[in-house]
Amino acid sequence: TFCCLKAGFGAGGTLPSTTITSSANTGTIEFIGTSLSSTETLQLTSTVSNVTFTSAVGTPGAITVTATMFPIGDGVDNSDPTRLQVPTEAAGYPQVVQADVGPVAVVNIVAANTTMLLPYFAITGAFDTGIAISNTTADAFGVAGGGANPSAGTIKVDIFPTAQGGGAGTPVSLTTSATARPGAGLSSDGTLAAGAVWTAFMSQILTAAGAPASNVTGYAFISTNFLNAHGASTLTDFKTFSFTPGIFVMPPPSANSRSNLKEGVEMLAP
Repeated sequence: TFCCLKAGFGAGGTLPSTTITSSANTGTIEFIGTSLSSTETLQLTSTVSNVTFTSAVGTPGAITVTATMFPIGDGVDNSDPTRLQVPTEAAGYPQVVQADVGPVAVVNIVAANTTMLLPYFAITGAFDTGIAISNTTADAFGVAGGGANPSAGTIKVDIFPTAQGGGAGTPVSLTTSATARPGAGLSSDGTLAAGAVWTAFMSQILTAAGAPASNVTGYAFISTNFLNAHGASTLTDFKTFSFTPGIFVMPPPSANSRSNLKEGVEMLAP
């Protein structure tokens, strides 16, 4: 994402504006005439345009603005005890006490990701739960036809088990990498390529995370460093019983707080 910030006076202003970019990220707005009866307004306009990259943005960030008044100095002159708090005018300019405005975020950069919820899994006796995660950023439509930008990314699984005696157990987390590739379908660096599917049993994931992998029930959040991920799950005894708990796509928590649900309920998609 590229952001161009334009600064200038509000309606009725006569001075030209200045443009701030990523390569020239500072600018000076000079007041050459002021009013004693009204307050000048400085207007900042941010223009954001999309830039196509071949790789996904994996790290969130922000574009911020900080404004500093100048010249900085003592705003009043107290050198004469008989005339205190007299406005200072050095070199023909009023002095300003430094009080930066900002940094104020004008653009938030959200990492390309998909968050999914596996509401239930079980590993007990002959039963285990298998999951399949698809990277569907490779599609038949093409970017020009409304398709996704093909991109690979790692996968993070946050597991919340139930304690053996009841209550909440100790959470377990695993992020795929070159040395943590349980199951099948991941590339050698631990990423899931566009158009590929990762399959693994929850027992394999827990083992790779160094956690107990027997007699475990719970739920898990699955986060991918790419968009358009979808999943499926099956709980089975590998004989006559199979149950599909489902894996649901969640709204991005960074933009949709789970503590302040807009509709009163959490909106999930298959």
